[in-house]
Amino acid sequence: MRTVPTQPGRHPRGGFTTFSTYAVEIRGLLHPGAVGLAFTYLAGTLIAALIAVLACVWATRTAGARERAAS
Repeated sequence: MRTVPTQPGRHPRGGFTTFSTYAVEIRGLLHPGAVGLAFTYLAGTLIAALIAVLACVWATRTAGARERAAS
């Protein structure tokens, strides 16, 4: 099985900076009157990320199955 990087030239530290920004944004929302918004943002982002991962897993498995069936 051949693997190809999805984003050649990118460094894995990009994920850490994205997470840091996410954490800073949530912390910025945590003040009286906006706690509900902060937790909505927290949960919404987590749910959206999990849905994206599941969609990618499904797409990858579907493409792999089609490739195996064609060969």
